[in-house]
Amino acid sequence: NNATKSCNFTETGLKNGTTKNIIENVKWYLGGVTGSANNNYYATATSKLYYIYERGLNGRFVVNRGNPTEWVGKVGMVYASDYGFATSGDKTNESFNREKCLVLPLLSWVNDYKIYCVQNDWMFDSSNQWSLTPTQYTVMPISYIGIVGYVDYIPYFAYRIYPSLYLKAITQIISGNGTYEEPYIIK
Repeated sequence: NNATKSCNFTETGLKNGTTKNIIENVKWYLGGVTGSANNNYYATATSKLYYIYERGLNGRFVVNRGNPTEWVGKVGMVYASDYGFATSGDKTNESFNREKCLVLPLLSWVNDYKIYCVQNDWMFDSSNQWSLTPTQYTVMPISYIGIVGYVDYIPYFAYRIYPSLYLKAITQIISGNGTYEEPYIIK
């Protein structure tokens, strides 16, 4: 029926007006991190620090070659901080819980016991992907092993790009459980 539409994307954008109308027009922050041999901010950046860098809450924006610091639109990409905050950690072992993961730099998540941060991150899918978070020369990658951090990759490499969007508050879930087999049906 017309009241329940799924989000359908095409090469040229959203497929229908109903879908477009449930997506909020929001401000996407384009601040990021920088790094060099002397100041590897990304090497020590936790989920919270990425959030601060992305929004320029540290008093300055680091943007790629003078680009804007924000953009308003309906569809963007995931932030590096989104990936970090998506972990639940190990719910059965207090030493590897979510709070522990959130205070660790995202670049170190695969070292030693920190693999629990990656294995329990709902955004992790063992593929390389780009984030919206810029660096001095490119954008911050999320690697296939689950770490976030600058490496000498160029954006034309085969990295996935996941769209990210905000649904309007009036949007309702009609059915489904959010899995591939039973996606959410919303109106």
